[in-house]
Amino acid sequence: MQIELVSDKKGLGRFIRFPWAVYEGDPNWVPPLISEMKFLLGEENPFFHHAEAACFLATERGNVVGRVAAIIDRNHINTHNEQAGFFGSSSACLTLPLPGCSWTLLPHGSGNATSLSCAAPLTRPRTTSAGSCSKDSTRRR
Repeated sequence: MQIELVSDKKGLGRFIRFPWAVYEGDPNWVPPLISEMKFLLGEENPFFHHAEAACFLATERGNVVGRVAAIIDRNHINTHNEQAGFFGSSSACLTLPLPGCSWTLLPHGSGNATSLSCAAPLTRPRTTSAGSCSKDSTRRR
């Protein structure tokens, strides 16, 4: 399994569209508006005046199998006087829990989150009656 930092428009598109692979065929899933997700994750979102985020994709054999955003909110840190970070937008096509897997947020340079690592090998992709993550459904249809 590889963990990739989302650093361009193509990666952001794969990050945004990944839930379609997870929830494909689920009649109860209501997909988010892609334009809304681009705004929420983009520089024009006022949240990012006091916060920063790094988005990551987990891939296996070229297919996206998971995603997560690591978030640092300086307002929260200053208000609560604690060095806290947050995770969001997490989705995965994994058999969970992953035995022996501990996710580690690795700081880079100024302390901004830029990578995640997993100490254990990935188990096989989860397949449900609601869909399968065995193919990369993050590509445009």
